[in-house]
Amino acid sequence: MTQGPSDFKKSLGKRLGELMERAGVEKSEVAEMLDCSVSKVFRIVSGGVGVNPSELDRLLDFLGVEAKEREELKLLGKEAKKRRPPTPWGSAVPDSLRKYFGTEESASLIRAYDPETVNGLAQTETYMRSMIEASPLHRPGDVPRLVQARMARKHLLDKRLTGEHPPRLHLLLSEGAVRREVGGAGAMRDQLCHLIELSGGKRGGGKRRGDSGPVVVQVVPFAAGAHAACGLPFTLFTRPDGQVVAYNENLTDGLFVSEAGRIESYELTWQSLLNSALSPQKSVELLDTVATQL
Repeated sequence: MTQGPSDFKKSLGKRLGELMERAGVEKSEVAEMLDCSVSKVFRIVSGGVGVNPSELDRLLDFLGVEAKEREELKLLGKEAKKRRPPTPWGSAVPDSLRKYFGTEESASLIRAYDPETVNGLAQTETYMRSMIEASPLHRPGDVPRLVQARMARKHLLDKRLTGEHPPRLHLLLSEGAVRREVGGAGAMRDQLCHLIELSGGKRGGGKRRGDSGPVVVQVVPFAAGAHAACGLPFTLFTRPDGQVVAYNENLTDGLFVSEAGRIESYELTWQSLLNSALSPQKSVELLDTVATQL
């Protein structure tokens, strides 16, 4: 599992917060000991900021942490202070998407619902290019760079999916996303075949691996009628520490959501979608049928 400095910051902050609670120490006491603001202590515990080695040593002394546990926390602190290596997409995408790609890169489970289009992680290059070219918000000169950046992101996931500890990818698509012709009939047929292959299925009703593989693709059919996420795409990322964050994207912005109560709403909606979706096998059959009709 690929983890960056931000993941180690969150893990370290979580551990330090648990130690403070265990020791009965208030954040204001830690702030006084470190000679910093209480807000900085909040950011440390939440994983928003790292801790330099001398501060970490003083904090661990203050909390009475010794031996093996101390070494583990110092290692986390060291990893958290490292600079993130350059990403394959470089400066081709805005800051908001870099944060999204980074979160995606380190997630152990990605669950996404897409009502209008195929999810970016499952798009073929032709489909992807057609989607980018269709937006009037992109200048013609930006298109090749954006395609290159998104293909780099996709290749990175493909590499992880064939690695030793692959993430799990669960995609829910509305039937509208499956039937919308993007890039023409031939390009859409290739896209549907790619979805079938990605989910471990075969055209013509061949066997698939079921839900045991790292990628599951399911379709929410028109026949399901109204449901809780009609027209509302969202993605749920499960981080290596088990924390779940949601992401919503609109025309110009993207929003991350992490509050427990709001995440519960997303989880309930996801479960409702699963109840409305075709099984993985039936979904492959529908994808095959639509591809044949093109």
